[in-house]
Amino acid sequence: MRLILALLTAALPATLAQEYAEEDLREMTVTDVLLDTQTGATSVVLQEREGERFIVMGIGPGEATAIAAALEGFSFDRPQTHDLLVRVILTLGADLERVVITQLLEGAYYARLEMVRGGETLAVDCRPSDATATALRFKAPIFATELVLKQAWEALEAGGNGGVEGI
Repeated sequence: MRLILALLTAALPATLAQEYAEEDLREMTVTDVLLDTQTGATSVVLQEREGERFIVMGIGPGEATAIAAALEGFSFDRPQTHDLLVRVILTLGADLERVVITQLLEGAYYARLEMVRGGETLAVDCRPSDATATALRFKAPIFATELVLKQAWEALEAGGNGGVEGI
């Protein structure tokens, strides 16, 4: 089991392991899952819990379904991918403490799962859509750094797409 955890928590490349200060984190709430009926593109909207800013992230249809199902409290007959991830985390004796969206780089958001096991924090790099679907299943908070939120908001205010390709 230690080998699995060591592999999962191996050092991230510098571009993905964006460091942040606790005071720079803003709690987010998943407010919507969107489908563009003309293009078929799906996205998730996360709004700042204590503010007006939001992030719109393009996501895959599978992740959109997983997030929407969690928001609606719907469960499938058999465990889906994110349900499996929850089972693996719990089986390894960890708990998901929070998700942090750490970076917006060249139109792509980066996130990490921050888990706790025996008093030790374990961070695993992942896609924000997977992190969001997993956080909803754990009822764990989702955070974005102030820099990510600022970049996404500035792009939206400028009439852009918040750094999301294809929306």
